Amino acid sequence: MKKIKFPLYSIIALSIALLPAIFIFTTHALLNEGVYLYTGLSDLTTEKLIILAFFLGLTLLVSAIIVFLFKNFKKKWINIIVAVVLVLVSGVFYIKITVPIAVFAPKEYIELVSDDKKHHIVIAEDCYLFSPYGGDIYERTSARTMRKLKSYIAKTNLLTPFSDGKYTVKWNDENFELFYDSDGDGELDQRISVEYLR
Repeated sequence: MKKIKFPLYSIIALSIALLPAIFIFTTHALLNEGVYLYTGLSDLTTEKLIILAFFLGLTLLVSAIIVFLFKNFKKKWINIIVAVVLVLVSGVFYIKITVPIAVFAPKEYIELVSDDKKHHIVIAEDCYLFSPYGGDIYERTSARTMRKLKSYIAKTNLLTPFSDGKYTVKWNDENFELFYDSDGDGELDQRISVEYLR
């Protein structure tokens, strides 16, 4: 029986593919504890990072398997069929996992800083059809993490009052008040009071 060879590329690709897998599992564990990642970039949300990590990990895994097959099995037509099936299955799997995440991911993060610089509030605007509410409000707990405080309501789908600058904030000692345009008419018609993390 021919000795099975593990190509260097397959070993390196599988090793690197572990990093996105670790990132995804760690992020999921943090989310279960109510901790959300914060990138500091308005358009790079946690959900987008998960999609990128998933794509990278899946691509490396599939390519490692294909290189392994071509190195060890001489029947090229079987290798090609297996490679095509792997690519198609991973493509379907990728679409089934990432499309729902991408569709329902917040469009943008908007960071608000209190006058005394003690509170960093992050607003994640949901911007998709049939959104049940406008988005979520978080408070940063470190440079890269935040915790959810509350959700805010928008009366119109695809509305982004905070990234459009249609809001004001009143900072208080125990809480802050947001006044924002909830229906897209330009009027700051909605008020929400949110307590800081303790």
